[in-house]
Amino acid sequence: MFKKTLLTAGAIIIIFIAGAFGWYFFSPQTFPLTKLFSSNTTKDTPQGDEKNFFPFGSGEGTNSSQTNGEASASEQTTSQTEEASFGPLQKISDSPISGFGLFEDKKDGLFVLYSERETGHIWKAFLGGGGKERISNTTIPRVYESVFLDEKHILFRYLANDDKTIESFLGTLTFATTTAGEKMGSIDGIFLKKNILAVSKSPVNSSFFFLTKTDSGSDGYISSSDGKKQAKIFSSETDEWLPVWIKESEIILTTKPSSKEAGYVFALNPKTGSFKKLSAGGLGLTASLGGEGKTFISAGGRGPTLALYDEGKNSVIPSPFKTLAEKCAWSRNEKGVYFCATPKDLPKGEYPDSWYQGAIHFSDEIWKINLKTNETNLSFSSEVPMDIENITLSSKDDFTVFRNKNDLLLYKATFTK
Repeated sequence: MFKKTLLTAGAIIIIFIAGAFGWYFFSPQTFPLTKLFSSNTTKDTPQGDEKNFFPFGSGEGTNSSQTNGEASASEQTTSQTEEASFGPLQKISDSPISGFGLFEDKKDGLFVLYSERETGHIWKAFLGGGGKERISNTTIPRVYESVFLDEKHILFRYLANDDKTIESFLGTLTFATTTAGEKMGSIDGIFLKKNILAVSKSPVNSSFFFLTKTDSGSDGYISSSDGKKQAKIFSSETDEWLPVWIKESEIILTTKPSSKEAGYVFALNPKTGSFKKLSAGGLGLTASLGGEGKTFISAGGRGPTLALYDEGKNSVIPSPFKTLAEKCAWSRNEKGVYFCATPKDLPKGEYPDSWYQGAIHFSDEIWKINLKTNETNLSFSSEVPMDIENITLSSKDDFTVFRNKNDLLLYKATFTK
């Protein structure tokens, strides 16, 4: 039996507009968290009028050309990448996807599993040049999110026929040999609680955290990958939470971001259930998985502003990049290195609302940043508009797999050395 390793999904890339903040890299600085945050309360509801999360404020959007709606952006990207099967940019999926996972084993090497958005069918693409194949034909229609917990367990999320109820189906992928002698998989599983609001996978194993809506607010649960073991660890009087499981002992909960309201960040210990406030202030505040004790955070407003929060030192390390926290990921191969996807031109809008709602689109580049040396390198750029999300880095940091928000297709981008 081969040892198989799930490569962290959602790992990511950094992009930056060269020169605009060149001075910044030669004078890195940190700010005491006490000057930026109010973290004296453990209550789960925002208190006070706390502002100025980022000492340098939120950026203004620059004048730039914008896409004319999601359909036109999709058509443009699809037509331009018809012949881009190989090289720095490779289109993997032929139809929109709802999620993916990057894996590696001795037999198949690196491969990616992904789920079709329209049918829920599972495909396997071999990243070493071996093509792709459909491995499951179980139809689960209109899946808007699929979370690959491991190679066998996938959480499918979709709206019920009433277009109101959120269904969450925890599927197990099993294989059988057909009459033609071919191996084909099918999905069996269980339904979880209705109206699960958000899900975040553990960074160390196949378990996951989920939030479900209740009459009084929301409850949070830890579940095993097969759903047989579930434990409630959290209750709140509000359901406006976005979870990010950043390390074994900590789940970050941020209030749902809005460009017109200050955001708040809390830490939940999945083992003890303890809950504490980490930060307050910052319009449109969001957080995303980082590394080495640091979490990516960004504030919104008229333009996104990125920073790294170091919980151990109780400080924030500002970043010069105008991008969203979820567009960044920590290196899997080097210490003190991270990647981010940053727009070549920043469209005007109210962040992050305008981006989440699809009112604006980015054309991203990918940059690599070394915190110790302040060295930055452009890792990937393309004439094809790539609005990068759900980025996953390879174990050697030589490429990334991501979904393009413009057309919801899966791509592989090979980095420039």
